[in-house]
Amino acid sequence: PPDWAGGVWRASLRAYLARKEAAQLPSLVRKQTGEMMPEEHALAWSFYDWIVSSKPEALAPLLKSLKQKTPTREALAEHVGMGIVEAERAWRDWVEAEYPAREKKPRD
Repeated sequence: PPDWAGGVWRASLRAYLARKEAAQLPSLVRKQTGEMMPEEHALAWSFYDWIVSSKPEALAPLLKSLKQKTPTREALAEHVGMGIVEAERAWRDWVEAEYPAREKKPRD
């Protein structure tokens, strides 16, 4: 998200997750987009990025379930095949492997 970390969000998010040992997803999935702070938007976007990259076949059914108000934990288990703790670990591992440690600032 361009409004977080000056638009250099992948490297910033990688560093953020490395510093934060506490689980991020359980509190994040309870929020509506309008309630999120900029770093939460970056976390949510990154989690979406992980699903698109790692589990593309799960994306459409997952989004449909969430739109139908299926609890997130149930939807993740059904469509991603993981509980929320397992999904967070896989997402964090993916971020560490795929996101750069440093990025150039975008041009204005």
